[in-house]
Amino acid sequence: MEARLLARVSGGNVQNWKKAVIVGSVGVGALLLIKGKRSLGAAATTAGLVLLASEYPEQFEHFWDNAPDYIARGSQIFSTVQRIAERFADEASRHGVVDALREVGSDYIG
Repeated sequence: MEARLLARVSGGNVQNWKKAVIVGSVGVGALLLIKGKRSLGAAATTAGLVLLASEYPEQFEHFWDNAPDYIARGSQIFSTVQRIAERFADEASRHGVVDALREVGSDYIG
């Protein structure tokens, strides 16, 4: 939902400076979160999301109401990716990268 809101910002009737602030702060916030600077990342992301919410309050309310579902899905995806990465690392250390790709890929791709 957040991606759709950001897409609406880029194509909607939001003023250019607001677009730049929204996209920039959410992007910088995401990068800071990835880099481990949680408090700065959360602050930057929050600033962008507050401005986004002020432009699209109805859509943001829908996003906010469904946030627990989005968080649960994100956690499931992260957990699955983490298990795959751990299994790949284990297989690669025992059989090499090529065999690990085959083994792990066959389990998840078919």
